[in-house]
Amino acid sequence: MAVEERRHPGEERSARAGNRERAIPPGWHHNPTSLRRRALLAVLAACGLCIALYLTLFQFDAWTTVWDPWFDSRTVLDLTSPVPDALAGVLAYGAELLLLALGGRDRWRTLPWVCLALGAVLSGGAVVSIALIVIQPTVAGAWCTLCLVSAAISLILFVFGIGEARAAWQAIRRSVARGWSFGDAFWGRAAIACEPASAHAPAPAPSRVPPGSHGRAWLPVAFVVGAALVLLARRDRSP
Repeated sequence: MAVEERRHPGEERSARAGNRERAIPPGWHHNPTSLRRRALLAVLAACGLCIALYLTLFQFDAWTTVWDPWFDSRTVLDLTSPVPDALAGVLAYGAELLLLALGGRDRWRTLPWVCLALGAVLSGGAVVSIALIVIQPTVAGAWCTLCLVSAAISLILFVFGIGEARAAWQAIRRSVARGWSFGDAFWGRAAIACEPASAHAPAPAPSRVPPGSHGRAWLPVAFVVGAALVLLARRDRSP
């Protein structure tokens, strides 16, 4: 008869607190990939997606006017006609929502490539936003309220989201310093392999086998097999 193990409420709280502490990167005072933080970033990205989609539909002639209580937005939006530049915002915000939804609270070490990809998208959005703010008065000679709001959202996302990429890059460097290959560290295989089987089990030591050495390990076997085949061939040819 199976006996169900029951944990004391204090032990469960201690375990949850330990998991939260392990999710904080070394040298950090907070977790840049916490679920709450990513949820807030996702709300901002969703707002930016709605704005970009609204402007994109205007550029596709879905409607003839665009809402703006202060400026002549049409002058700015027609600047790149017939290319709908707002579509780039739709793709960027959509990619951010997708990347924010992947992984757990410690994905800075288990999925570092996702954090780096998010950092690249956020960096691109910040650069484009700054360029958009500069171009509006200098090239178009006008302002666009929704464009400015979208640019502000992109800059806020960059400020509060770039920490993921920093933590992930630091985790990759630590894994490489411990002997893991860059590929294993980049794709998160190093972190998964180092996870203990239980809370009291020690983590396995990283493999320090250099890249390509697995293939060289078969060279002696291949040499012996090749030599045997040569000897058999010479024996068959001998009278």
